[in-house]
Amino acid sequence: EEAQSSANQAQVDATQAKADATKAQADATTAQNSAQQALDNITVVDSKVTKLSDSTTAQFNTLNNGYQEVISTVNNMDIGGRNIVLDSSNMGSFRIWQADGNSKLSDDKKEITVTTSHGGINIEKKNLSGYLPNKGDTIVISADVKGNSHLEFNFNDGNSFVGTGISIVPTIEYKRYSTTFEWNPVNIDTAFFIVYAAGTAGQYLTIKNVKIEIGNKPTDWSPAPEDLASQTQITALNNLINQKVSNDQYQSDKTQTANLISQTVTNAVNNINVGGRNYILNSDFYITSGQKNVLSSVEPNEYSGKNITVSVDIEINNLKTIADSGPTRVGYEASFHASDNSNVYVGAWKNLTKSDIGKSFKYRAINNTYDLTNKTITSINEGNGSLGGVYIQGVTADSIKVGHPKLEIATKATDWSPAPEDLASETDITASINNIHLGVKNADGSTAMFNMNSNTILMDTAQTIISGKTNILDGTI
Repeated sequence: EEAQSSANQAQVDATQAKADATKAQADATTAQNSAQQALDNITVVDSKVTKLSDSTTAQFNTLNNGYQEVISTVNNMDIGGRNIVLDSSNMGSFRIWQADGNSKLSDDKKEITVTTSHGGINIEKKNLSGYLPNKGDTIVISADVKGNSHLEFNFNDGNSFVGTGISIVPTIEYKRYSTTFEWNPVNIDTAFFIVYAAGTAGQYLTIKNVKIEIGNKPTDWSPAPEDLASQTQITALNNLINQKVSNDQYQSDKTQTANLISQTVTNAVNNINVGGRNYILNSDFYITSGQKNVLSSVEPNEYSGKNITVSVDIEINNLKTIADSGPTRVGYEASFHASDNSNVYVGAWKNLTKSDIGKSFKYRAINNTYDLTNKTITSINEGNGSLGGVYIQGVTADSIKVGHPKLEIATKATDWSPAPEDLASETDITASINNIHLGVKNADGSTAMFNMNSNTILMDTAQTIISGKTNILDGTI
């Protein structure tokens, strides 16, 4: 029995051992498969690492080559900066040419607009500074340009153009464009650069801020150094300013100048002799044709040693004709005869020509002062008693009025006023009041008269009506 039990246990152990062996074999197989997979993965990674290394090397080489190209380009740049064009912002300083149309220079001369094809500007030797390139140097010409025509820069070496230029299509907004050339002029005196429109008729270019510099890289516009004041010039200017008067001297000069101006004004005012009195009698009139003589209110010698000024009203509406010969004028004139046998004519005229036909005029004509201070006047208008006259000579119009003449002993004319002699005196007014005579004509044709003086009241009417309380002192009717 005990032996049977041991045999059974041995059988169980053998079965377990077989199971364990089977599992161990399976685990070994799995381990072998995992190892193989790991090996395969290592191979793939190695391949990818190899490809990455190759790609990185290629990219590095490409980048390195690019760096070398940039370095080479920078090393080959010849940047100038110095503008050798004088007064380069003034487009009017260049020769402007236009094949078939008009070019327009802006009011400030900073822009030139070429309005049709094949027009532009020439930059000649006279426009260049003395700082010229050496033969064989590369130069670059540039400008700010806008428009819709093709743009070309070109260089004539004094014999012919060095090339056809490069055609550039600009934008309608300002942008800077440039072209390079080799400086190798055959004749420097006749060599020139051009900036021009190479499009078709009707197109345009507007150009400003031209620059020519030594180098192959254009820079922003800047003026030639010759166009700027040098430090020496600035110092000289400062020295000149410092040499001017001191503040004390300035204050003294200012005071003296103010006093001088004040005295000059005072003298001028004191020398003005304002008139006002009209020496022409019965001057309240206008003529529409011919002439009218006037009389003086004083004797001729009253004008001796005096200054005379005259004035007259002139009104012409639509001047029609001008005579082919003789005076063609309107105005006033008088003549004074002096003891030295000289005649002095004083007048205020409007002289008219054929160019005035169709025009109208309305104003008061005033002459300059006539100086009689060294004259002894013996007669007026050759002794005919008149003080000149008002005239309309050699012209016609829709209407003409000339009148209100005035002659004054003065240096400053005043508005028209009648001579004092033309106004009623106090005696005249008193006499008129003392002798009132009225006449009335009614609508039906009947008349009535009223006359009153210091002795009598006369009423000559068809009927007399007295309303209200009436007192008759002497009782007689």
